[in-house]
Amino acid sequence: MLILIGLSRDVLGQNSEGGSIRGRVTDSWQSNPVPAAIVTIRGTTLATETDREGAYVINGVPPGSFTLIVSKNGYQRVVVSGVKVAVGVETKADAKMGPIFFDMDAFEALAEPIPDQKTELFDSNKKSSVVVQGLTADDFGKLAVNDAADAVSKVTGVTVADGKYAVVRGLSDRYTSSSMNGAEIPSADPEKQAAQLDLFPAQMIARVEVKKTFMPDLPGGFTGGAINIVTKSYPERLTFNMGVGASYNTQSSLRSDFLTYTGGATDSLGFDDGGREIPIELENADPNAVLQDRNLAQTFLVFRRFGIPFAPGQAAFDRNNGLARSFGDLTYEGHEDGSPLNRNFNLSFGAPFKVLGKDAGIFGGVSYDRNFTFYDDRIRTRYNGSSPAQLRQFLRETAGSDNVAWGAVFAAGTKPSEGHELGFNFAYTQNAEKRAVHGEGQGTTNDQDVPIVTDTLEWNERFLQSYQLKGSHEFADLADLKFEWLTSIAATLQDVPDLRLIERVEDPIGAPPHSSTATTPDRPQRQFRTTEEGNFNNRIDVTLPFTQWTEDEGYMKFGAYQSIADREFQIRGYEFQYETGDVALLDGGLDPSQVLITPLAGNFADSEGTRTIEAIYSMAELPMNGKLKFLGGARIETTKIEMTTLDVFRGAQPPTSIGESSLLPAAGLVYSPVKDVNLRFNWSQTIARPSFRELTPVELVTSAGGRRVVGNPSLELTTTANWDVRAEWFPDPGQVYSIGAFYKQISGPIEQVLISALGDIRFENGSDAELFGIETEMRRDLKHFSEHLDGFELGLNYAFLLSEIPRNQLELANKAYAGVEPTRPMFDQPTYVFNADLTHELKAWDLTTSLSYNLTGRRLILVNSRGPDTYLEPAANLNLTMTKRFGKNWKLRFTARNLLNPLIKEEYDSEEVAKVIATSGTFMNGFDPFQSAFRRGRSFGMSLSYSF
Repeated sequence: MLILIGLSRDVLGQNSEGGSIRGRVTDSWQSNPVPAAIVTIRGTTLATETDREGAYVINGVPPGSFTLIVSKNGYQRVVVSGVKVAVGVETKADAKMGPIFFDMDAFEALAEPIPDQKTELFDSNKKSSVVVQGLTADDFGKLAVNDAADAVSKVTGVTVADGKYAVVRGLSDRYTSSSMNGAEIPSADPEKQAAQLDLFPAQMIARVEVKKTFMPDLPGGFTGGAINIVTKSYPERLTFNMGVGASYNTQSSLRSDFLTYTGGATDSLGFDDGGREIPIELENADPNAVLQDRNLAQTFLVFRRFGIPFAPGQAAFDRNNGLARSFGDLTYEGHEDGSPLNRNFNLSFGAPFKVLGKDAGIFGGVSYDRNFTFYDDRIRTRYNGSSPAQLRQFLRETAGSDNVAWGAVFAAGTKPSEGHELGFNFAYTQNAEKRAVHGEGQGTTNDQDVPIVTDTLEWNERFLQSYQLKGSHEFADLADLKFEWLTSIAATLQDVPDLRLIERVEDPIGAPPHSSTATTPDRPQRQFRTTEEGNFNNRIDVTLPFTQWTEDEGYMKFGAYQSIADREFQIRGYEFQYETGDVALLDGGLDPSQVLITPLAGNFADSEGTRTIEAIYSMAELPMNGKLKFLGGARIETTKIEMTTLDVFRGAQPPTSIGESSLLPAAGLVYSPVKDVNLRFNWSQTIARPSFRELTPVELVTSAGGRRVVGNPSLELTTTANWDVRAEWFPDPGQVYSIGAFYKQISGPIEQVLISALGDIRFENGSDAELFGIETEMRRDLKHFSEHLDGFELGLNYAFLLSEIPRNQLELANKAYAGVEPTRPMFDQPTYVFNADLTHELKAWDLTTSLSYNLTGRRLILVNSRGPDTYLEPAANLNLTMTKRFGKNWKLRFTARNLLNPLIKEEYDSEEVAKVIATSGTFMNGFDPFQSAFRRGRSFGMSLSYSF
């Protein structure tokens, strides 16, 4: 740092005789004057303010070479270096200023808002030290984006798993860090580490950034990428927006046979009214007071606190039956009902004002969305894990889902003095899904085919709330040192109360329904799962700019980071037994006169965990000459994870403890041979951590016929070495061509592995893996190619991904069929990602039309150590959006989503299947080797909004 400071040629002194500097400050989009901008000479106390024409003059400047700093609230700071002053001479120095990106709402009233935002976005990307891509709020409208998950799926090389979790460059969610306004977002999903991006409605987002190359000021759990959701901030003028909309889905809307079940009075608000809570008689039970009576003909597990005797007999049965009755509703089957149109609403406002003569402002907004999904033709199969695999179940499913999502955001900020800003952000999101699934088909038991019926009733409620306080301070008297800080408190919850699972054999001869080895679970179940996570974040960043020997500006940056996360997970599982062993249903529910309730082995546990991440870093950006700059530094990040688990049946499990410090260096070069062209070279080392769920030795079954997922306390951190090279050209504002390649060496990647013939899954560290990719992007105004294409803009991006990981010894031993490859792709890694969008603006009609297309290559979703692996096949997505403006305030939008309505299909690897057939002569009893196939339906919607 001292050496770099010594290279600075800023002039700190001044004298009474000298020259002057005169110039004009204008905006970067229409060259309009920028009044009241502050112009400061770095290293001196000389400063002035521009007049209403944007003009300024500074007299009495001592001779020498200076750097000017031009700043104004709502605009990006401009640095003008190499301003030479001589005695008695007037030097001219003009400057152009662009708006700060999060204030883009203030420019919606301009004639061409989309190009303005693109200009600032691409200009920011061009100047960035790392590879960063993203979308703005204006992009959301034309690309039919509903939430942050939709937004990131439009970025080069990014896919979204399960509609929630970002997969960047083919690396699953564990390799991606997610933040909101720079603060980590906790995860409420017990199965995942990454944040659920569908929790963030598009209406509350100003922009979404995806950074793909690591620098020490970014979180160390980076590997794939870092996603930052920037919420809207207060504008510089009064703004208001209100919109309503509705949409029709060809499969789910206006049906009379929509599958659902009776829920609570507040389901439409995304809250359970308490009716699904665990019965108080069971909630107060001591999980340590469980006994197992091995003298009974069947094993009955009972609670000691209820005084149930061990000897079999009617008295014990009657007393336990009272506990079962405490559930009240013993219904397991859904019913048919009507389904309305999908609908949405949003309202937002922003206003600037003065506090004690200082600039301040607020922004607030709410949004609500309710939509319904339905299918009645999903085919789902399940096979045992033997080699060759044998069909175990073949089902046709009907499912209805009622989804509610709403959110609120509030932001306030003030600028107490020039160069100092304070801000507060609050965000709350609520999401709930009510789902009913019914399946009918056949299963195999004792080499005989039997009819199978399954039902699942589920309520999944999630919320996230976040409070952030942040500040930014620039000190002109301290060589323009910039000090930024942020404190964030966030809490998230996922509650799955009263998940009902039942699967039974229904013999055609009229015998009562009963369980068998063909059903999973083999008895009716009720589960109550709650996951809570709190997160406390602190970060400090200090930036010290300097001017080196070529008069170019560089900077040094250092800081500290702390993240403390507390996770609590509780599961209470119960199953219902009968003295006869039969599963008697009365009107879709259990017969309360026969039922016994017992705790469910493997699904009755408490788990608590704490994860502390602390880091310090130092880095610098050093211009070498006018065309080349070096970036580099290192981050020291310490990870400490402590977990305890109490399992009712196995007692207290050995505590899980991970404590490790990692040195994460990074280096890069940016070479600009000509204006608007960058060549980037980056190298770094990063890590990935196991999630709380993956370390927890608890079994979970989340749906009837589903697999059991088991945690692994022995997991270790994953380390990665990253290499990136990229060339980019920005021929015009908002236009870009780029091509890049990357290579990653991943040590100990964590994957889901099928470990038993019954389909059990466990998390394991795999062998060292390699990942290679090529990314290309183009965004161009087509008028450049022909005047006849005026108004058209084309965006294309494509990522080719190739990964390789050695199969472990268990896989090689069990996959003994001829010619099995010794390597396979990594988990959740697609072979390619392609996005395209074409936009046409008909200015005479104020009409904008956009067509967007996405196609993601097949990706590995389940590693089978005993047979062929399972892949999700490609499914193309085509959306159309048309927006018509009426005057300055009204806007009508038509959207058509999922126009191709592709088949969503999961199937076994066809190459492995062919090798199995060649070796054994058969596979899956001759059935088509797929596990699931269904369609989502097409959606057509209209929305109307008013804004000023």
